[in-house]
Amino acid sequence: YTAVDTGPNNHWDDFVNISAFSSYSSPNLIITMPLSIDDPRIRLVKTAFVIYDHEDLDKADQFLNDFGLSEVERSEDGTQIFYKGYGPDPFVYLARKATTSSFGGAAYSVESREELEKATNIENASPISDLKAPGGGEIVTLTDPAGFHVHLVHGVKEKQPEPMKLEKLTVNFEDDKPRRGRFQRFKPGPAPVFKWGHYGVTYPDGGYQLITIGNLKYTVYNYTLAVCNRYAAEGINPAIVSIGNEIRAGLLWPLGGTSSYYNIADLLHSASSAIKDSKLSTKPKIMIHLDNGWDSGTQLWWYKTILGQGPLKTTDFDMMGVSYYPFYNDQAFLGSLQYSLEQLAAAYSKQLVVAETNWPAKCSKPAYKFPSDATYIPFSAAGQEEWIEAVGKIVAGVKGGAGLYYWEPAFLGNGALGSSCEDNLLVDSTGKARVGLSAFKNI
Repeated sequence: YTAVDTGPNNHWDDFVNISAFSSYSSPNLIITMPLSIDDPRIRLVKTAFVIYDHEDLDKADQFLNDFGLSEVERSEDGTQIFYKGYGPDPFVYLARKATTSSFGGAAYSVESREELEKATNIENASPISDLKAPGGGEIVTLTDPAGFHVHLVHGVKEKQPEPMKLEKLTVNFEDDKPRRGRFQRFKPGPAPVFKWGHYGVTYPDGGYQLITIGNLKYTVYNYTLAVCNRYAAEGINPAIVSIGNEIRAGLLWPLGGTSSYYNIADLLHSASSAIKDSKLSTKPKIMIHLDNGWDSGTQLWWYKTILGQGPLKTTDFDMMGVSYYPFYNDQAFLGSLQYSLEQLAAAYSKQLVVAETNWPAKCSKPAYKFPSDATYIPFSAAGQEEWIEAVGKIVAGVKGGAGLYYWEPAFLGNGALGSSCEDNLLVDSTGKARVGLSAFKNI
């Protein structure tokens, strides 16, 4: 996955954060990274079913029925029972009689039969075979390093979804009380089950951290190259690609942590090289992004340390991005941000952006004091406009200053954005734009 970070004035393809390998989601938005056509990974569509072996199959059968699953098929010898939910999957749980209870693996639907064929090339993979189960289809079984099975299926015929048979709850609201005088009580009985959602597997300590810095560099390069080439194939040309998001403490731990600044430099160089080697017709600006942008000492020390390792060159990146938040440290002065950006500009002559900032529309109980040179700005939508204009003025006044991004203007349901202030969005709870957005016309 990749995060695509958008300021209010920016297009979706303007700013792409690749090498952190993260995923961005909001209640209404999940952005999934496109895979290149020749990507070796298997394309999964959804979870399909799980397999468990039971020493006492009768007891397991009683529990699974009481829980809410329904038997759909039982083998003639009674050693296998398939259970369904109310969703479209023909079965979601296979219980097998065994001498010892154990986990038999999880199954995932893949995108096409070609993905099954690709999976057979993985070491210790089974050949493609018929799935002898409700819904039919075909299956390939893989074995992970700890010996657990991972099943891949395709061509399974779905069933017609079934009604949940649950009474719809009547809910009271502050201005409407349709349930006045009536109680709601749960009725004892099985709960309707759609399908399995997740499972946990415990691995023994040691032996499964097989990644070295060499193959991690290789992975970073090839992943970044594949992403950029896929964008090129789709006719998308990002303006900026960030090869690290707030990476003052490193990236891709543990190998990319601060125990080895050389490794950090090496990984960043690999990502940068991939972007330059990509098929993007117009090469994007390459950015490195650190937090605590107001702390000039930390910013200068970090770049001096990383560049001093050798692998990362000043020619590997074009832009320096900083995060600048006012509510984590009372020393995060506006004046300190200006001084820090000026020092970076003088030392490296790069383009500079405030890659993340925000201001509260409401902050009832801030955990920390706000910087004294920002206390004139109110905690309000109008104050958000003032803050954006103040930060924008600082960036514009610095040599190489290129702009700012507001994180995150419309993350409905998560207005705090990780801070102690309950609402930092540029939209209200309905998604309607607040006046703060108008600041982007003035910077």
